[in-house]
Amino acid sequence: MKTRRLIILVLSIITVQYASAQTAIFKEPVSFKLKNGMNIIVAENLGTSKVYSSFTIDGDAVSEGNKPGIENLLNAMLNEDVAQSGTGISFNEKGGNLASNTVNFDLALSTLSRSVRQPALTDPAFAKLKSDLIASFNAHDRYYPESVTLAALEDLTLEDVKSFCSKHITPSRASLTIAGNISTAQAKILVKKAFGDWEEVASIAKHEITE
Repeated sequence: MKTRRLIILVLSIITVQYASAQTAIFKEPVSFKLKNGMNIIVAENLGTSKVYSSFTIDGDAVSEGNKPGIENLLNAMLNEDVAQSGTGISFNEKGGNLASNTVNFDLALSTLSRSVRQPALTDPAFAKLKSDLIASFNAHDRYYPESVTLAALEDLTLEDVKSFCSKHITPSRASLTIAGNISTAQAKILVKKAFGDWEEVASIAKHEITE
């Protein structure tokens, strides 16, 4: 089921590329899995000048037992972390996304890896972004699920965010799609460089310590 969703995501990215490209040279998407359990799908398209990538976590696993609003706050902190990187990375409720030219894709993918594996979850950023989130909620300037309440947001702590990351952002729950002007062989090299040493056991152990 997860692979099917990823293929649909890759095809949607390719469709966007096709709409903006003069010519399209598509190749059949290739899927593989790293030794740590991370799922990868690569779709080569030499007809575009860009490389697009999407990082997602299994939604079924993430949605269970979370404190309301914690994903909103984490996404805000991740976006704050990468805002000055100039790599075109952004995070939303569906995961992380990037669009880069071929030359800079190595740096962008490494930055994406660092941001999800070792996010800069600091007290100053947490205080600022929690305040911003509460202000947004009170202003009704975006959609929030019914489970998200003012009391729930005020109750969130930095330790809640760190625990959420340790528990849910793990390689076996993670999937990465890459589509665009990059060969499958080169994509494999860069993916292994960025995510190959990500250990499942380390993430779980860290979570157990914080609980």
